[in-house]
Amino acid sequence: RAHPHSSVAVDTDRQMLFVGDNLGIIHGWDATTGDKTWEVTLDPPTAEGGESDIKSTPTVIERHGLVVFGAWSTRVHAMDALTGREVWAYQAGARIMSSAAYAPTRDVVYVGAFDKQLHAIAAADGQGVWTFDAGSGILSSPAVSGDEEAVVFGAYNGLLYAVDTEEGSLMWTHEIGGRVTGSPTLAGDRIYVTAHDGDLVALRTYSE
Repeated sequence: RAHPHSSVAVDTDRQMLFVGDNLGIIHGWDATTGDKTWEVTLDPPTAEGGESDIKSTPTVIERHGLVVFGAWSTRVHAMDALTGREVWAYQAGARIMSSAAYAPTRDVVYVGAFDKQLHAIAAADGQGVWTFDAGSGILSSPAVSGDEEAVVFGAYNGLLYAVDTEEGSLMWTHEIGGRVTGSPTLAGDRIYVTAHDGDLVALRTYSE
């Protein structure tokens, strides 16, 4: 019914599909039949004039049976995958276009927002763990390293950041050369990310 920016997320355990749209509706389908199981419309526009568009791709956290996503309502929502019931909501400081990344060992989700903050949120109950100030709006979706030691994301100031997943402290930054709104891809000891100046950048990571 509305144009979706969100890509489809899949819960293989429950055989469900999820997607959000620009009317602020999150949809849940039966993956085997295609039947609509539920849909939930988010809150109406905020007092600041924001909307509830869901432009991020939902993140499925199978261990808790949750679907987690941010919206232009300035909130990160967690819905029960089977029923669509809201389990928790986390209040960020501005609109959210970033999709959430999940670190299973830490049981924490990470999501960026237009408030220049990377938010670390406990997946079980939606409580804030820490925030990291990037000094610029974050549209890029974060990516968690394979060892779950770092969360990597880009910002509108043209920097790529690596932040410690446990404490939220800065590990390093790298100048990309253009605004970073795309999501980094981590593969082995390489990080791949695009920038608004048209470049595809590959970085090598290492530790002492």
